[in-house]
Amino acid sequence: IQSVVLAEREIKRLKNELGITSLAMPTSFRGQNSDEGNLLKIIEIAAKEDMSMSFHATYLNPVGIERYSRYYFMNSFGAPAETSIAMLSLIYSGIFDRYPEFKVSFTQGGGFAPYSIGRNGVRWGLDTAESRATKLSPEKYLKNCFVDCLVHDDLSFAFLLERMGHKNILIGTDYPFDWDHPGGSANWIRGMEHLSLDVRKDLLWNTASNFLGTKVPY
Repeated sequence: IQSVVLAEREIKRLKNELGITSLAMPTSFRGQNSDEGNLLKIIEIAAKEDMSMSFHATYLNPVGIERYSRYYFMNSFGAPAETSIAMLSLIYSGIFDRYPEFKVSFTQGGGFAPYSIGRNGVRWGLDTAESRATKLSPEKYLKNCFVDCLVHDDLSFAFLLERMGHKNILIGTDYPFDWDHPGGSANWIRGMEHLSLDVRKDLLWNTASNFLGTKVPY
């Protein structure tokens, strides 16, 4: 990330020599959000190369870290907050106007962004220069955003499924760490018998296959 030139060279090598279809990036870099500096320039390169990109929260220095001294908030609250800012910043950067087929994914179920994006839509509707940085209202770009299922709660997941749709939710895991869903997130999804088998198949592997540009024998 320190060098856009070297990053572009490596991205093209990964794609053209190794057949890599997707990249991983931190949610922020040296205090800059995903719509700033080298981070956005490199994200644009990935979009131009038709590669998808996954964002993981900057774990050791999440936004607001000075407020997370107790209760393990650095992880339980800080990581989703970091993810939320990255997701919304990228939407407001206008990258999905410039590259409408670009696909990005976010851990922690997209953080708080799927739950609060209506507030962004209200601000966009007020037609101020700062809040109307995109052609469409922010929620219209959720179709470009994929999120993992790891929200650790049935009610939260039910909302996420309604908001994002099963075609935009990937299987997520923190295995072998203690933040994984008890029994494993795959077993959690398999146990949701109120969902159709086709929906569960999408959640378990088809959506990930689509995002990564790979093929699975199912």
